[in-house]
Amino acid sequence: MNEKNIIRKLIVVIFFLVLIYTLLRIGVGLDFGIGPYVKN
Repeated sequence: MNEKNIIRKLIVVIFFLVLIYTLLRIGVGLDFGIGPYVKN
């Protein structure tokens, strides 16, 4: 049972890290991609 719990926690942690990384990438992409056009 302990091993399953550890694996489950690792999956959740990895999922959140990927989600945060994706959101940061999208945020930076929008800032650099759309930002200059909006300012101009």
